[in-house]
Amino acid sequence: MQRFIIGSIATAVILWAMQPETSVALDCDSGSFEGAFDTEVVVPQNLNCDDRQAYWFTDQGSQIIPYLWFLNLEQADSTEKFSSSSNMDRLRYLPQKPTALNPDGLPIGFTLGKAEGNISYRWISDRWLGMTCSACHTGQVEYQGDKFLIDGAPTMGDFETMFGELATAMQATLEDDDKFDRFASGVIADSKSRDIHGTKRKSKLRRQLRKMTTIRDEWNKRNKGDTAYGHGRLDALGAIFNETAVTALGVPENRKSANAPVSYPFVWDTPQHDKVQWNGSIPNEKLGSLGRNVGEVLGVFGTLKLRPRLLLGHKTSVNVEGLATLEGLLWKMQSPLWSDTTLPFVKSELVEEGRTVFNNHCASCHKSDEHFNRSDENRAIEAVMTPVKSVGGSSGLRTDPTMARNFLDRTAQAEDLTGQYVRYLRALSDGQKFEPENENDVKQVHILAHSVTGSIVRAFLKDPRAVIKALKAGRPQSIQERLQEAGEKLLVKLKGRLSPSDRIEAVEKFLDEYGDRPTDYEVSDAAEKSECFPQGKLACYKARPLNGIWATAPYLHNGSVRTMRQLLMPADEREETFFVGTREFDPDDIGFKNEGTFLFDTSVPGNLNTGHDGAEYGTDELKDDPAKMKALLEYLKQL
Repeated sequence: MQRFIIGSIATAVILWAMQPETSVALDCDSGSFEGAFDTEVVVPQNLNCDDRQAYWFTDQGSQIIPYLWFLNLEQADSTEKFSSSSNMDRLRYLPQKPTALNPDGLPIGFTLGKAEGNISYRWISDRWLGMTCSACHTGQVEYQGDKFLIDGAPTMGDFETMFGELATAMQATLEDDDKFDRFASGVIADSKSRDIHGTKRKSKLRRQLRKMTTIRDEWNKRNKGDTAYGHGRLDALGAIFNETAVTALGVPENRKSANAPVSYPFVWDTPQHDKVQWNGSIPNEKLGSLGRNVGEVLGVFGTLKLRPRLLLGHKTSVNVEGLATLEGLLWKMQSPLWSDTTLPFVKSELVEEGRTVFNNHCASCHKSDEHFNRSDENRAIEAVMTPVKSVGGSSGLRTDPTMARNFLDRTAQAEDLTGQYVRYLRALSDGQKFEPENENDVKQVHILAHSVTGSIVRAFLKDPRAVIKALKAGRPQSIQERLQEAGEKLLVKLKGRLSPSDRIEAVEKFLDEYGDRPTDYEVSDAAEKSECFPQGKLACYKARPLNGIWATAPYLHNGSVRTMRQLLMPADEREETFFVGTREFDPDDIGFKNEGTFLFDTSVPGNLNTGHDGAEYGTDELKDDPAKMKALLEYLKQL
C-alpha cells in the first residue's frame, strides 16, 4: 500500500463526498469514510467501511441511560447538549457524523441498544445508550493536521471524567426546573416522533431521572480509584469485580477500590492469542473468547442478576449476537502500518541495524517481524509471561504489580454462592464448589467465572443459535463446521420435553466439549511458587508481538511511560510527571507530545513507571549509544 501524500488528503475527502453510496465499502479502507470529519482518515487494517461501522456501533448489551435522555441532556453548567461533538471531543472520545448505524452522530463506540435482560430498565425506555468495545479500543494519531483513525488502538478517552460529569449533569437537571423542562420536553417529543417507548408524563420522568442519577452516581463511587485515571486508562478489572461481587451479589461490603488503572490494550490479533489481558489471566480457546467478551460487558454497564439457586442461568443484558459480530471483526482486524500514514518516512538504512538490536534484547519476549505475519490467516500467538517480582528486586519485570496482584489476591463474601459450582456448571468446574468454610473469603476471580458462565448458560437457553454463532465467530472453517454440527444436534434435543435439570445437562455437555477447563483451582505448591497464573500463582504480565506498537502510546501496562524512546531508557531516566490528553504525535520519540489536561504522576501507587530495564533489556547500552537507540526506534516504526 503506497503512503498517503499530505496534499492529497483534502482532495480525497472531497472526492469521497461525491461518491455514490455503493462505493463506500470499496474505498474507505484507504482514506476517508462515511461519518468522517475533515482530514480524518482510516488506514488499511483488512476492514472495509461496513466492517468499520459494525465495529464502531454494534450494541453489545451495555446500558448506561435511556438513549433519548442522552440526546436531550444538557451539560451541568450550560445549555449545550452533553452529547455535542465539542463536548465529546473535549473528553477525548471520537465524534462522528450521522450514519445508518449511528443516526445521531455519537462518538465511536457509543451505541443504540435495547433494554433486554433488565425488566427494571425496560419500563423506563426500550432504547438505551450503551458502549461497545470500540469506545475504548479505537485511537487517533494526529500529525500536521491529518487525523489517522486506528481501529483496535487504545482510546485517549477520559472515562472517569466522562461518567462523573454525566452524573453531575443529570443531577443539575433535577435541580434546575428550566433545565428539566427543556430535557423533558425534548425526551417526550422525540419518543413520539421516533416511536420509541418512553415516559409521557414529566412528573414520572423526574422520578425515573432521580432513580437513574442515583444508579449512575453509585456506580461512579463504587468503582472509583484512589487517584484519578486520566486519559486512556481504566481499572476495568476492578469494575468487573465490583459489579459481580457487590452489585450482583448485593453485598456492599465487598466493594474494593478500583486502584489499578491500566492502559487500554490494543486488540488486533486478540483472537489469535492463547491468552489475553495484561496479566494473561483469560484463556482464549473454545468458550474462552465468549467468556472474555461477556465479562467485558459486565464491566461497562451490562446488567447482571445472579440466580445461584436456580438451574436456568443468570439474567443479564449481554447481547450475545452483537458479541458474535464483534468477535468476527476482531478475527479480521490487522495491525496498522506506519507506511500507510503521512508520518515521516522510516529510515530504511537503519532498519537492519535496528533489527539486530531488537534480536539481541527484545525478541526473546516479543516476536519480530521475521516470526510473525500480520496478514497470515492462520497466525497463532503464544504469550510470553514474565513474573513481576519485587519492584526493588534485581530480576523479573519489576513494573507496577497492582493490577496483577489485585487479580490474584482479592476476595469477597459470597454466602449466596455456597454449595454452587465455581464455574456454574459441574463439568467446567471439575466438580469444585464454593465451600461453607470459605464463604467470607471467596476469590473474586471465581465469582466472576461463575457469573460469566451462568450468563452464557442463560443466553444459551434463551437463544442457542446466537451462542453457537458467537462460539463460531471468526474461527477456522473446520472448527465452525464441527460446532455447527454439534449445535444442531443439541438444538433438536432442547426442543424435546426435557426437565430443567436435563436441559442444563445437555447444555453442560456441549459447553464441556467446546469450553475451556479451569486450571486455577488445583495448583501444586511447587507450581504456585514458580509458575505464572493460571499454571501457578505468580503475578505476571504478558509480552506480545509489537506489530503496530507505534500507534499505542503511552507504554507499559499502566500507561506510565509517554514515549517509546523513554521506555528504552533506564527507569530512572524516564519522566516522573507528564501531561496526557493530546493526540498530536511525536514521530521521533514514538509517542504523543507532552501536552493535555491531565498530569500523570508516576510516584503514585498503580502509576509506577519502574521496570522493563536493565542489562537484559539493553536500556543502559541504548542510553550510552544514541545511534543504536535511533536504529531500534526506526525498526519498531515499521513493525
